[in-house]
Amino acid sequence: MASSSTQSAETISSSSVGEKDMNFYLPLYKAAIRGDWDAARKFFDINPEAVTAIIAKNHETALHIAVGRNEAYRFVDELVRLMPPNALSVTNKFNETALHLAARCGNTEAAKLLVNRDPDLPYVWSDTKLLPLHLAALFSHKETLIYLLTVTRNDAEPSPFVGQSGITLLNVVVTSGFYDVALDLLRSYPKLATTISPGGNTPLSIIAGKPSAFPSGTSLSFFQQVIYFCAPEKLEKPFDQNERQDIENQSKKSSNLLLYGCQKFHSKFWEVIRRIVPYVKHIQNIKLMHHQAVELVKCLCMEDVQVDNSISARIFKPAIILGARLGVYEWCSFADAARITVVQGSRKVCPAQL
Repeated sequence: MASSSTQSAETISSSSVGEKDMNFYLPLYKAAIRGDWDAARKFFDINPEAVTAIIAKNHETALHIAVGRNEAYRFVDELVRLMPPNALSVTNKFNETALHLAARCGNTEAAKLLVNRDPDLPYVWSDTKLLPLHLAALFSHKETLIYLLTVTRNDAEPSPFVGQSGITLLNVVVTSGFYDVALDLLRSYPKLATTISPGGNTPLSIIAGKPSAFPSGTSLSFFQQVIYFCAPEKLEKPFDQNERQDIENQSKKSSNLLLYGCQKFHSKFWEVIRRIVPYVKHIQNIKLMHHQAVELVKCLCMEDVQVDNSISARIFKPAIILGARLGVYEWCSFADAARITVVQGSRKVCPAQL
């Protein structure tokens, strides 16, 4: 799908290679670095071939350079309009398009401009067998990752969400600490839980090596512990007027009205606290992260215990040992809940306890 457009783009870029020395394009390079569209436009007016020309040592075009700056939105927007659609898939010497670089830099707005013009860009593989969404996850750009997940289809060939590509994606998502995104991926592609990467890593072993993802691995002061214990994981939105009327119409019992009042007060109270003490939000985020991490481990365990004993042991054993070695006592409960005998590599499942 993306290969034909990439091939055409390579033809475009190769035609401009060698026509002029790199120093000739230095003013354009500087304009792209600064996000100075007016200067770039003047250069393009005199040298129209420069729109798709290679202007940097890594075989990068002006578009590759510009997407590396989040502040250069106008530059990218104007340049994308000026370029022929097939030129957007021009790759550098690492076979990376401008979308790869936008993903690496977390430039979500530039990514949207590129994908809107060429929907095939999310499916161009780099020389390291990575798609743009892999790079967004690898460099911990959550907003960009979530956007790319919405525009990357699962019916592409090869699919980005199965096999080596899928497990690489899930592993880097877990490594970056995006446990909510990992949960969504796992629920959509449950087989990834039992897929082992070429390097022998699994999502379970990766999260086992992150003690701060769990309450026992996080050090909090007394005041922080009080906030942690009392604060909700996230603010719940109070009922709107329609929901309130539904409650009142459904039942006139004082218990329902009392529940509504308590929930509204609770929500408003913590909203005020967060405004007065912004640090409360930080503690809430930690608590939410812990909850998501525990849910992710439970979800992984539920999938892992469904496979053959030998595969299950290869997944569970290193994760349980690593978690215990790092002093995360939650892993002891995970092991007990799954009825895993780590030393023997066997397991007996009790799903109700997970």
